Amino acid sequence: MMISLKAVLGICFFGSIFGSSSAEDQAYPILKPAPEEVLFRVSEPFLLECVTEYPDGHTTFEWHKNGQPLKDVNAVQRPNEGSLVFLKPTPETAGRYQCFASTAYGTASTRVINVNQAYIKNEAPVIQYVKAVEGKPFKLNCDASNSYPKPEISWRLISIFDPLISTEVSDVRMTFAPEGTLYITSVEKEDANKNFKYVCLARTPASPNKDVPIAEYVIQEVTPNKGESEIVELYTSKDMTVKVGDRVFIHCIFGGNPLPMQDYYKDGKDSNGLPKSRVTPYNRSKGKRLLIRDTWLTDAGTYLCVSHNNVSASKEHSMKLNVVAAPHPEVIPSGEVKATGEKVTIPCNATGFPAPKISWTFNSKPISSSEHIKIVTSTAGNSTTSELSIVGLKQSDTGYYGCKVENEHGGLYGEVLYVFGGQSPKK
Repeated sequence: MMISLKAVLGICFFGSIFGSSSAEDQAYPILKPAPEEVLFRVSEPFLLECVTEYPDGHTTFEWHKNGQPLKDVNAVQRPNEGSLVFLKPTPETAGRYQCFASTAYGTASTRVINVNQAYIKNEAPVIQYVKAVEGKPFKLNCDASNSYPKPEISWRLISIFDPLISTEVSDVRMTFAPEGTLYITSVEKEDANKNFKYVCLARTPASPNKDVPIAEYVIQEVTPNKGESEIVELYTSKDMTVKVGDRVFIHCIFGGNPLPMQDYYKDGKDSNGLPKSRVTPYNRSKGKRLLIRDTWLTDAGTYLCVSHNNVSASKEHSMKLNVVAAPHPEVIPSGEVKATGEKVTIPCNATGFPAPKISWTFNSKPISSSEHIKIVTSTAGNSTTSELSIVGLKQSDTGYYGCKVENEHGGLYGEVLYVFGGQSPKK
């Protein structure tokens, strides 16, 4: 299950007091934060949670799917909760879900939850017997693209006679591309072994208990090379868009003999950092991948790799890296506010690239600025700040105020319960 960033408590206002220090104050019906995504496997039970922090036995729950009330669902609702247990989900179970909780104070809501099927579609592989040429580049195809989410690929050498005998493919001449294909920069005689097979494996939530074999090869024979071995481009990264915080590999796989080495440059400046640097040629692939351990916005630019072996003519490849950022919380409302006086202010601030948009709800319905409820939103650079102020407090202002933060790369949702006049929790 993939969980979104946790909401950060950050509520300040004039003439108001927090109600979060005593057990009594914490008994208000507040919904627990919901994840951004929930994965399921067909025919296997899974839970879609919707529950208040302190169930009172009087809250009623309703679900919407893809913006419409959820009906005829193959699920069981837990007692005193809105949580649904899907007993035998089908591909049609997938969708965008949202839970609404009607309490004595109003209607609370979760963020929209993306419910997606985890799957990998692949027939059992048949061993392919291949021949290669000594000193020449070679590749073993592996395609696990018909899957969700994207699986983690690995290659192993496994005994044909005893599958318990296996080892990771870790030769410096061998590197696999993001989609799975294994590239051998220069074949050696020892790569041929009729007793072992090269196996491409996919690790995926669709098969949590074992890796899924995608392709199997036996290199039967390595024939002599009768010609020269020039540096040859095997796989290079195209232009990419990545998110802040991602671990990123820029691939620059060239074949040749002797084994080519790579130098990297960003916008004309050397990017060949030390092994423990944040940006560095990846040692395990002998520099055939440039590793960015934790992507920053400033990593955006044009990257050039130069492949050379001091024997053949060098080769170059360039690509553009674009960096974006899903919304990141600075101040996101949560919990409850018990206010006295004339005014209460609820802030909601977040950063992102591009800068996110912020909208507000009251009891799960969109609201906009008015004479009584004033909303002030501004954007500066990558940051968006918004404040919702209730002026001239009254009983009807009691309810759930939600802040939705979105850009095209992600979203956040925070909700706070405002209780007029410092009422104690209703029982």
